[in-house]
Amino acid sequence: MGDSSANDDSSVRPLNAFAAESIWENLTPKMTEALSKVQPTSQSSISDSSTVPINIKLDGSNYALWSQVAEMYISCKDKLGYIDGSFPPPSETDSAFGKWRTENAIVKGWLINSMDSALVGNFIRFPTTKEVWDAIGMTYFDGSDTLQVYDLRRKEEKVYIFLDELDDRLDKIRSDILQLKPFPTIEQAYAYVRREDTRQTMMTSGAEYITSGAVTATKGSKVGQ
Repeated sequence: MGDSSANDDSSVRPLNAFAAESIWENLTPKMTEALSKVQPTSQSSISDSSTVPINIKLDGSNYALWSQVAEMYISCKDKLGYIDGSFPPPSETDSAFGKWRTENAIVKGWLINSMDSALVGNFIRFPTTKEVWDAIGMTYFDGSDTLQVYDLRRKEEKVYIFLDELDDRLDKIRSDILQLKPFPTIEQAYAYVRREDTRQTMMTSGAEYITSGAVTATKGSKVGQ
């Protein structure tokens, strides 16, 4: 009887070991496949979700609701800095510029893709997501949200202060900026003023060069006489 039990035990062990090995062999490919699908969050994760639409379309009459949904969506993606200005563009010579440009385009795409197609042309020309966001707010905000009213007024005050400190020679561009619709952001106002200042500087330099050349020519002709 004892010998029989010993034989039975020895016959069971190899069977269990074989079964376990077989199960493991069948399970391993499934585990490998499952684990291969679990990837850490990386730069590609934002790219993969670039076409995911915000689940409400801006049609011009629903800005209050749309802006809250859009802001919440962008915040969940940890990209709020692209609309609130805390992720400003680095210098084009900075090694981080490439990543910023890519992510800016992706977040801007989220906004553009969440608009009625009839509105896209009004905002797609803005180069940064923040400019798109601010322009939409200036265009469609109806004053129903107290916090947004305060924020927009604060931004407008920055523009007024900046324009008030300009030289008199820039009066024309100051007047033009104040008439823009939608009202520009401080960054846009600065860009307009900088272009006009550069234009005036180049014209002045050119005029001085021409005057200097004329004087030289006049002196030369007198010497020749």
